[in-house]
Amino acid sequence: MKTLQEYVAEIRAEWPNVNKDAAIYLDDMAKFDSVNCEEAVTAVALFIQYGRTWVGPQALKVKKELNQLIKDYRAENPKFSYYAPRSAESLEPWNHPDKPASETRPRPSKLDK
Repeated sequence: MKTLQEYVAEIRAEWPNVNKDAAIYLDDMAKFDSVNCEEAVTAVALFIQYGRTWVGPQALKVKKELNQLIKDYRAENPKFSYYAPRSAESLEPWNHPDKPASETRPRPSKLDK
């Protein structure tokens, strides 16, 4: 199992121009070995939230793994269940200008019911 520092190194290697909002939480993630406390959960969850501009197959893989770390922590610590991890589907890219149409899906409309 990878440590959070290894995830941070991998993310920085794959995404050299990390946006400033995600960089804050990426730095916070580097302070922890694993997702074993609420502070680590918060750092990982907020990195996933602010790291939306990091796209591609490697980004999706890493975000799913980080999301799974949060889910595993929540399963072991039901007392702290106020953060609901995102579904794997919500981590997939939408229509993105840098992606071919075959790799994206249309964003659902709130009006479609």
